[in-house]
Amino acid sequence: MGTNWTKEIKRDLADVGRNLKLSQECQHFNGSMAEVVNRYKSEVMAWCDGKNPKENGFSTTTQSLWYQHYLNKKRLNRRKIGVHYEHMRPTQFPRQENQRLPYFSYEHDGKNMICTVKDNIFYKKVWYRDRKILWTEEPAGKEGYYYIMQSRSVKGGYICPNCANPGSLESMVDGCDYCGTKFHLEDFKEKVSFFHLPSSITGSRDRNPAKLIVIPVLWFVLGLFILNMLTTAGVSTAPMWIAFIVGFILIIAIMELLNSTRGASRSTITKNKIRDVDPYFSEEYFVGNLTNKILSVHYAENAEEIRPFSLRDLSDYIRTYQDVVECSLSNYLLEDFFTDKDWQHIKVRVELKLRRDAGGRLRDEKESLKLHLIKGVELKTAAVSDAIVYTCKGCGASLSLLNGGKCQYCGNELGLYNYDWVIQEYSVK
Repeated sequence: MGTNWTKEIKRDLADVGRNLKLSQECQHFNGSMAEVVNRYKSEVMAWCDGKNPKENGFSTTTQSLWYQHYLNKKRLNRRKIGVHYEHMRPTQFPRQENQRLPYFSYEHDGKNMICTVKDNIFYKKVWYRDRKILWTEEPAGKEGYYYIMQSRSVKGGYICPNCANPGSLESMVDGCDYCGTKFHLEDFKEKVSFFHLPSSITGSRDRNPAKLIVIPVLWFVLGLFILNMLTTAGVSTAPMWIAFIVGFILIIAIMELLNSTRGASRSTITKNKIRDVDPYFSEEYFVGNLTNKILSVHYAENAEEIRPFSLRDLSDYIRTYQDVVECSLSNYLLEDFFTDKDWQHIKVRVELKLRRDAGGRLRDEKESLKLHLIKGVELKTAAVSDAIVYTCKGCGASLSLLNGGKCQYCGNELGLYNYDWVIQEYSVK
């Protein structure tokens, strides 16, 4: 146990050091990333005020993020509910004097640069029907995260999302010189892949590790107090000191063992299992990408709309979600990871907050899901580029999630498991 714990600490410290160095090197991107965030905010407000969902409604998002916006808009329209942002404060860059946020950090998975923009979120969002307000939401300065990805190197050059060959933008638009893949100019723009308010997550993402410290600390303080009293009274305490130290070590070992089966350590152990296979695995990107899929399931009208995301027919669940108008992640646990000769497998538990249309009002409720996801055993990249995923391998045409990822020209279907995690098992607990 001690060896594994030491190995995990060393790996986490190495990750922190590498990402800090990368973030310093990539500061020249901060201005353009802030611009992307603000364009996305403007598009979200315009999207909500628009009457009908459009396929080209967002120029700033990955297709998976756009798609859950699209399905949500269709759901709201069917239930005759409008959503309006009365205001949304832009991300200010450069930040004002004495302000800690916005903060920009960067990761790179060999093909894609992933930027996380952390900022205080101020907006007022109103749900209404027939001029009657159903719900109002105001984060009032909570810290939110925007995840932005781009097929680009640390120094600013462009990278082929298919084979990772570097090249100029012009050479990429004409086709990658190495693998021949064809791209559109918009494929290389910065795209927002996920947004969330982590402060809305109840407690920690798994379990509060502070609880694991309470018992050892109490033992330590109480033991020292008793031993000090006995020493003051002239009682020999040598055997008691030995028992105290041995007991303290045993308590720490027991608490670590208990924690290894649940809570924060469970997710950490699972993440390190994944990184033994996929060194570029990003927990934050994985959770964001998964959340887009889960939200799409909750907003879908039928199983065909989310066919690329799931190998299982989710029609029975989809029917129970037809009154869900808002959905957000509140908690998650990376439960386990393993591989076989064909697939990588990951088991995840998530807790969601659902907002349902209850006629004259909206009603909040919680839902717990148990998920089993798979993807090809050879896939080693953390982020997934739409430029590759949503291109037909048969004829090279662009694929859209609107028709279930099926090519309108040659009929080939998008096998998302060849690029990304897909849902194999889905159950409500």
